Amino acid sequence: MIIYQKKLENIFIVRYNKDEKTILWRNKMKRFLIMFAVVFSVLALAACGKKEYAYDGKFTAFKADLNYGAPQLTWVEVTVEKGKVTKFYIDALQTKDGVWNAKTKKELKEEYGMKEVSEIGKEWYEQAEVIEAFFLSDGPDKLKLDKDGYIDGLAGATVIGSTYKELALDALDNAKKGIYTAFLADLNYGAPQLTWVNVTYEGKKVKSFYIDALQTKDGVWNAKTKKELKEEYGMK
Repeated sequence: MIIYQKKLENIFIVRYNKDEKTILWRNKMKRFLIMFAVVFSVLALAACGKKEYAYDGKFTAFKADLNYGAPQLTWVEVTVEKGKVTKFYIDALQTKDGVWNAKTKKELKEEYGMKEVSEIGKEWYEQAEVIEAFFLSDGPDKLKLDKDGYIDGLAGATVIGSTYKELALDALDNAKKGIYTAFLADLNYGAPQLTWVNVTYEGKKVKSFYIDALQTKDGVWNAKTKKELKEEYGMK
C-alpha cells in the first residue's frame, strides 16, 4: 500500500504558473486525491487483515452409517490456520464381525484392496487425497455428483462422494461456529459404539460442552443417541 501511495504522490506534482485559480484547483485536487489514497489504503489493509474464520484449529464432522450392513464411521476434518482453511482430511473406520477394525481405511492403504476393483486403478486413500485437494482448491460445494452420489468429472476419483461433500460442508460450518469435536469409536458390552464431545467457543472463552453417544443393537446403529433417548435409555 505504501508503494501505491508514493506513486500517487509522484502523479500529483504540479508546476505552478501565474494563474492563481489554476494553482488553487490543483492544490484542492491534490489534497482530495491524497485523502482518497489514504482512505483506500486503510480499507485495503482492513480487508487484508480480515479472517475468513474467527477460530483456528481442527474442526470435525462425522457420520455413523453402514457399510454393506456393518457399522461404519466416516469423518472429515478441516484445519484452519490464521483464519484460512489449509487442509481437508477424509477417513473412515469400519467394523468386521461386530468389532472395529484396528486400522482406518487411510491407514490400511493398499491393504484395503480397492485398486483391484477400481475402474481407474486407484486405491481408496489415493482417491481420498484427490478429493481433499479438490475441496481445498475449489471448495466442497463445487464437487459434482451423479444421481447415485458418485463423483462426476474429477480426475483421479470415482468413489461415492456424497457423504464426504456433506461432512466437509458441516466441518466448515463448525469452523465458523467455533465448535471443536473429539470422538471415540469403542465397544459397549461388545457392540460398536460412538462417543463424542463438542466444545463450543465464543471469542476466547468456552461457551458450552456437549456430550453424547450412539450405540448399536444387533449390528445396526440405534435410531436415537443416548441423549435423545432420555428416560427411554433406562439408566434411572
